Amino acid sequence: MDRWEFLVICRDAAAYKTITAAVQKINGAVNYSWNTAGARAYIARRKIDGIFLETALPGTLNLIQAIRGGNSNRFAVIFGCADESEDAAQLVNNGANFILRNPLTVEAVSQTLETAAPIIAAERKRYRRHQLTLPVLLKSHENQQNAITANISRGGMAVRCQKPFEPGSTIQFAVELPVGEISGRGEVLWANTQGFMGMKFYLLEDQDKRSLSNWLETQERTA
Repeated sequence: MDRWEFLVICRDAAAYKTITAAVQKINGAVNYSWNTAGARAYIARRKIDGIFLETALPGTLNLIQAIRGGNSNRFAVIFGCADESEDAAQLVNNGANFILRNPLTVEAVSQTLETAAPIIAAERKRYRRHQLTLPVLLKSHENQQNAITANISRGGMAVRCQKPFEPGSTIQFAVELPVGEISGRGEVLWANTQGFMGMKFYLLEDQDKRSLSNWLETQERTA
């Protein structure tokens, strides 16, 4: 199984050392940023499982809100590392999943990671991409075209087509899986000059969700 990836955003060397020790106990990988601006750039280009954030840093609430309003990391688990005087309710209301009180201990961080593990595992499962080459029909108000899937997950897919749609476009899709056709609506998240684009599903009938999930589980068991 791939290692879980964590980003630690803090200026406190002792806190960083403590978090790193706890993450290494579960064989996780630790990345580091000392400010929220650098963290925002990192989060924009990487898929991350968990984010430890020193809440006293400037721009903390704006960063949490940006993560929750983003794309691939919007469901990442956020651990707020706060002093006793800070309002935990405000942090949770803005999108933090867990609040750890300073000074941190390896035991406290480890216990919180254990509690967060099912959430991280579920998001990993939802996001996991499976290579797949099948025809897919894409429609928008402007045009309709045939494309080929590159990969698919429970939450979206990447496709290759003649003329990618603009990011932010809403499109209808229909793809013929080995277990039958699934169709719905999605939003284009990115596109490049090579004809590839990625989209997330936001409207998929319950039966299609079950069919896709069951098929992906079969692929995971046989991989």
